Amino acid sequence: MESLEKSRFDVDTVPFVEMATVGRSDDPNFSVRVHPERGRNDSYLKYYNNKSYEKSTHVIRLAFTKLEYYDHKEKGKKLWEIDSKERKALVKFLKDKPKIPEYSRFDTNWNLTIFLWNSECGFTDHPDYDNSFPEGCDPSSDLYKHPQFVPLNTEMPDYNAIRF
Repeated sequence: MESLEKSRFDVDTVPFVEMATVGRSDDPNFSVRVHPERGRNDSYLKYYNNKSYEKSTHVIRLAFTKLEYYDHKEKGKKLWEIDSKERKALVKFLKDKPKIPEYSRFDTNWNLTIFLWNSECGFTDHPDYDNSFPEGCDPSSDLYKHPQFVPLNTEMPDYNAIRF
């Protein structure tokens, strides 16, 4: 197969859709979302301090593949230095099964988060994308080598260990 950059399907030319909400919580009050940005070579989820994006005042961008966070400079939102209670709430949410029936095929919100990330990046429309592989595609595919692609079977970092 030709390289991803030269193929008929080039993820860099597919426009990203709006931010996808993975889930929200009332108690504690938070939301988890994915919103890829062009020009970046990393992959991450966003954890907001309110279930409403508009009402949130803080956000943290957490890497999918390593225990790392980024000071996300989003207009009107400060870095959320999540404490122990907030880290535990996030990890519990990500380990829970999705509550929305259309996502019942996913074992955990973590798997759903990865799927939505790949979907927002346009990877799920790529001809090589195939849910029959635990990774989401054949590991020999050029898609697998794209810096923002996250294999579906990626283990969740221990976000409880994040320190500031």
